[in-house]
Amino acid sequence: MLTPTSLTEMGGLPPVFHLYNRANDRKTLFTEHGQYQYFLGKVRSNLATAAHLLGYCIMPNHFHLLLTPTDPLDVILKFDDKVMSRLPTDAISEAIRRILMGFT
Repeated sequence: MLTPTSLTEMGGLPPVFHLYNRANDRKTLFTEHGQYQYFLGKVRSNLATAAHLLGYCIMPNHFHLLLTPTDPLDVILKFDDKVMSRLPTDAISEAIRRILMGFT
C-alpha cells in the first residue's frame, strides 16, 4: 500500500499505468459474479509483489487496471520513437501474463 512515507522515499508521486484488455470480437469474458471475483483474486495475488493496484474496473467484455510499480528503481521507461514498446518492468509484464493465462 502506498503511504505518504513511501511516496516521500520514492521522491514524489510514482508513475501510474493504465492497463486494459478487451476480449476478441468484444465477446463476453465474465458472465457470472463468481468470475469477477476469481479474476480480481488473480489480479491481486499476481500483482502483489510487482505493483500497487490503485484501482480497477471490470466489465463483461473488458477490464481496466491502474498500477504503479512497487520498486522505484524499476520505473525506467524504454521509448521507441516516442511510443512505449513494452511495460516498464519485467515483473509487471510477468504478472499480467500470469493473470491472463490463468484466467483463460
